[in-house]
Amino acid sequence: SDLELGLIDAVVTANIADANGGGISATNCDVDISGTTISSNTAASFGGGVYLSDTRGDIENSVIDSNTAFEGGGVFAYDTNTDFTNNTISSNLATTELEDDWGPGGGGGGMWLYTDATIEGNTVSGNTSQYNGGGIYCYYGSPDMLSNTVQSNISWEDGAGVFLNRPSSTLFQGNTVDANEAYDDGGGLRIYYGSNTQELNNTFSNNIANDDGRGAKFSHPDHC
Repeated sequence: SDLELGLIDAVVTANIADANGGGISATNCDVDISGTTISSNTAASFGGGVYLSDTRGDIENSVIDSNTAFEGGGVFAYDTNTDFTNNTISSNLATTELEDDWGPGGGGGGMWLYTDATIEGNTVSGNTSQYNGGGIYCYYGSPDMLSNTVQSNISWEDGAGVFLNRPSSTLFQGNTVDANEAYDDGGGLRIYYGSNTQELNNTFSNNIANDDGRGAKFSHPDHC
């Protein structure tokens, strides 16, 4: 596609979408967003702040805060190669409570990802999912998650910090995962049906799980 979306030092706030992308919706285009604040937007379905589908490019040095959606309160990125670098993704809410969506339930208070992109140097904090993945929910894909701070997120079920659902060749390296709370399993990190997932030099501290795996829980180890 020759379509391009560029936003530099913009403010996108207090918008409402009846379907996807309360603040921004981008499909089949190149994306370049920098220094932008995306806040207090609402989507009835996916991506309260940002909805991406079949996009390429970068979102960097931006703030995605206090957005709400059914899935992906801050960001919903489906089948994309859009990198997220040095952003603050905070205080977003995913309201889904459906167990059978996306395998063992969806969510993604801060971010919902189906991507092979790089997620690096972001602060993902204070987000809530009413199902899985308070901070980040990743469905399939093989993202590189590098040097992020994932802190003080809440999930009503599993993976308060990060939930990796059937990841493929994911590199999870150098992240700080601190003070997240899962009402069920995996306070810091939950990996379900992982395949070739590498976890290197991460710090897990002060996370809470009301059932199993305060720091991390891995299940179905024949696939991990």
